[in-house]
Amino acid sequence: MQKQFKKLEQGKRDAEQTVAKKQHWVFELESSFKSLETSKKPLCSNCHNSGHNKTVCWFAPCSSAIICKEIKQHPEEEKYFKRVQSELKAAKTKLKQLELKDSYSGSLNTFAAKVQANVITAILKNT
Repeated sequence: MQKQFKKLEQGKRDAEQTVAKKQHWVFELESSFKSLETSKKPLCSNCHNSGHNKTVCWFAPCSSAIICKEIKQHPEEEKYFKRVQSELKAAKTKLKQLELKDSYSGSLNTFAAKVQANVITAILKNT
């Protein structure tokens, strides 16, 4: 039974590390995509800058949301970001489940320890 408790504790530690890493990664992605300006001006569909349109654009096409800060203009990067967010959500759910199991096993461990102590005491009294 102790092996099971140790395995559960290790799983919980691993899940906590996974959640921390994923939270850091999501934070990094969010900070690189968040627009510094909240301008409502229309954007060029080529370079994603405001003030002109694609027909008169003199810039090269935008290659990443990290450059233009407009994640909605880059569907592949947006899809990746949403996948990372869902992985984080799944990791948090797993951690929560492990924490519930850990609290249950902790109470079970306390109960098991009391029963074990009572059995040992009873055996010692009979010998």
